[in-house]
Amino acid sequence: MNRRDALSMLPLGLPLGAMFASAKPALAQSAPSSLVINVKDHGAIGDGINDDTESIYCALRALRSLPAGGGAIVFPAGIYRITRSIEPTTADTLGNITIAGTGRFSSRIKVDGNFPAFVVALGGCEIRDLYFVQVTPGNNTAAIEIRNTTGIRLDNLGLEICNGIICRGKGGGHFISNIYSQETVSGTLILLEGALSEPLVDVYIDTVIGRAIGDVATGIGIKDVAHGLYISKVVLAGFAYGMRTIGNGPGNMFCSQVIMDSCLDNAFQIESGTTMRFSQCWGSSSNRGFNILGGYNIWLDGCTAINNKFQGVYVQTSGGVHIRNSQIARNSQDQVGAYHGIHVPPSISGVTVEGCRLGSAEPGLEKQGYGAFFDGGSSSYIVTGNDTRDNIVDGIFNGGSNSVVANNL
Repeated sequence: MNRRDALSMLPLGLPLGAMFASAKPALAQSAPSSLVINVKDHGAIGDGINDDTESIYCALRALRSLPAGGGAIVFPAGIYRITRSIEPTTADTLGNITIAGTGRFSSRIKVDGNFPAFVVALGGCEIRDLYFVQVTPGNNTAAIEIRNTTGIRLDNLGLEICNGIICRGKGGGHFISNIYSQETVSGTLILLEGALSEPLVDVYIDTVIGRAIGDVATGIGIKDVAHGLYISKVVLAGFAYGMRTIGNGPGNMFCSQVIMDSCLDNAFQIESGTTMRFSQCWGSSSNRGFNILGGYNIWLDGCTAINNKFQGVYVQTSGGVHIRNSQIARNSQDQVGAYHGIHVPPSISGVTVEGCRLGSAEPGLEKQGYGAFFDGGSSSYIVTGNDTRDNIVDGIFNGGSNSVVANNL
């Protein structure tokens, strides 16, 4: 079975507990009862029909009476319909709070309207063990929106909603982990959007599985200034873009073990950013595996770009792109021999390709024209120590100038 087939089976074929073995136990079983407010004790019905919005706010206000000035509210099994955003503030609690269900599929928040279910502008909040659904799609419908604050933890969440998690404005120190969405996102699964004056910093994203519906969805979107992003163990399929960076930033972004498959456009769309490292990342069965339009100091190390319609890696910036120890093969699926594994167009410089396998090791499967194609007018590139056998036309097209092309097989 190939990687694409395995990916298509993953959300349906594995027990949910196995997919998120690191999820925490239900809050009601782990926290002292004196620090827990049950929303049903404050009037919530949880039948998916009655409006539980005011009862949830009543439970939030009850947190002020707790001795610690913080505590938690818990949603027992049920479907809680809300008709406006739930937004914890200092009017509700004097300290950090936790909002939790008793299981990711047993406790559901049903969004009836075009708004985020939770809007978090209070630092130190944790939201976990919940599942978010919507009544009707809307561009502003989302599970959680974080605004201008620090230290938010989101864990073990299911998403069946237009937009998933949105981080906006200054702040940071957020941890987003164990997120699951199956063919339900039509907007953006995770959006990080900084502020030009005070950037969003230090966001950790770990263990995300998702599929999309619609032709404009983005898996992970990074817009404007965001620094210190750490993204790992992500599997996304069916989005227009698996990951997309636009505007100013990001800076100092580290991605590892990120798989983007079957995207309607490009798996990784890099339009801006500085010092970005992709390690053991996979871009396949899309238009392009990595479409690098802008940015500076970009590293692909141990990555795979395979089975794409056009190029595996298309470099359109002179900001210094370094491709090492990667496999780039079986691209040009749209037309045999028309596109290449790596393509560097005219006027682009500063590309390094070292120690890569540029071509398929399986006879008869290769479709890309050249393993690496440096067009006339490109310059200042280094191509050394690569295995470029078995391409349709040839291994390397050295059409540029001021370059080093040596010791390639």
